[in-house]
Amino acid sequence: VFAVGNNGNILHYDGSTWTRMTVPTTAHLTGVWGTSGTDVFAVGAGGVILRYDGATWTSMTSGTSSRLMAAWGTSRSGLR
Repeated sequence: VFAVGNNGNILHYDGSTWTRMTVPTTAHLTGVWGTSGTDVFAVGAGGVILRYDGATWTSMTSGTSSRLMAAWGTSRSGLR
């Protein structure tokens, strides 16, 4: 389970413990979606999009500076 919030905070729950993850932003994050624990996307203020590959969160280009409120998709290639 992943949860997002203020100041770029992303928490991961592994079934027993919540852990704060290291991310490349301090933006307010508002949405998270993924297909697995190794393919997760988080979005937020300033058009921030982050992708988690199971090891590292990396920034993606969104093409907007608007706040992104949610992320969803139907497959890894189907992020909307």
